[in-house]
Amino acid sequence: MFLLASAALACSTVPREHPPAYKSLPIQVRHGAGTVYNLNKEAGEKALHQLARTAKLEDYWIFTNNQWIDIGVNETPDGVNGDYEVFKKFAKGVVTEYHIHPKTDRTIYPPSSSDIIKHVDLKLGLKQHGISLESKVYDGEGEWTYTVSKDIETFLSLKNVKRHDKTFEELFRETVVTATVLFIDSENNPRDQLIQRYIQKVSDFGVYLTYRKLR
Repeated sequence: MFLLASAALACSTVPREHPPAYKSLPIQVRHGAGTVYNLNKEAGEKALHQLARTAKLEDYWIFTNNQWIDIGVNETPDGVNGDYEVFKKFAKGVVTEYHIHPKTDRTIYPPSSSDIIKHVDLKLGLKQHGISLESKVYDGEGEWTYTVSKDIETFLSLKNVKRHDKTFEELFRETVVTATVLFIDSENNPRDQLIQRYIQKVSDFGVYLTYRKLR
């Protein structure tokens, strides 16, 4: 069995506003899991980038074996869970998981601590079955890819363990605040610079991000 065979983990929980959905995209936000899209990887990623600009709800997909599968359940404006029975049914060889952070006026919207925890749990479970995992999120401006160091992977694999009497979420939140608090409202520090500072700070913590700006 997969480590997360019956688990449902929230991708994010941040309140925000949303523009109306755009109806003609080849991938859509749908209530419930199981929809299969026969698109190549590039076409699906382009659709998710556009969907993040217009969607009212978050949603969650995987790309594996040349198919896109919607595995999102409990889709809300503030997060989405995963149906891991559907995940198990389709996962083969290499799996890329995707979700969207619908675009808002936030300066940046990178992967959250819950996104990172979910990535590690899935990665460890899939590894037992010879399946590799890549994780991405689209924020309406670009594409975030994320993974973690071996040290953080070990930390998260030991449930209910703390460091310096703090949970991973608490330590990660402190790192994020350090990376952003002095930059958010400064006209002298544009978005691209804030992204690079954020990536560097969380990298020092052991969370590895890349960001690709998209049109």
